[in-house]
Amino acid sequence: MKKLFLIFMTLFCLLPSVQAQSIVGKWKCSKEYFKSMDLLFYGMKGYYKFNKDGTFYVKINGGSTQNIYIKISGTYNIADNRITTNIVPGDIYCYVNSGQYSPDILDSDAGGLERMNRDRQEYAYEQGEFRSNVLTEDIKNTMWEWKNEPLTITKKELKIGENIRLKKKRGLF
Repeated sequence: MKKLFLIFMTLFCLLPSVQAQSIVGKWKCSKEYFKSMDLLFYGMKGYYKFNKDGTFYVKINGGSTQNIYIKISGTYNIADNRITTNIVPGDIYCYVNSGQYSPDILDSDAGGLERMNRDRQEYAYEQGEFRSNVLTEDIKNTMWEWKNEPLTITKKELKIGENIRLKKKRGLF
């Protein structure tokens, strides 16, 4: 009876570490995830991959005329069903394309209407590039580090904090 009780207590004590280890694998980003992060580009898809060695990486992309690509790598630690990540700023790659193109240079004999049209196109291009740069900096600086965030894991879902919900990725790839 003592052996059975000892085995039961050992398994009970190991339960949190078994749950923490179940984070290992690929977790697909849901539409709700992208909405919560204000990443509303067309055709958004992405995933988090947590490795056994305490490293993880994120890949996200999407868009059509306006594109976004994010790649992040870092380390994570789980204690008492809480997750903390560490990301070096150089390990964050983010590219956001505004979907605007720089207008062509006009010939010297271009008329006033052509110049006004070009000026409007250049203004739209500059504004689009500015918004893309602001979004890129926001993504690099604010979205990825978790400090002691609550972690809940089920067979199909990973919840980090209040807003991040990821789905277990199935299949070979």
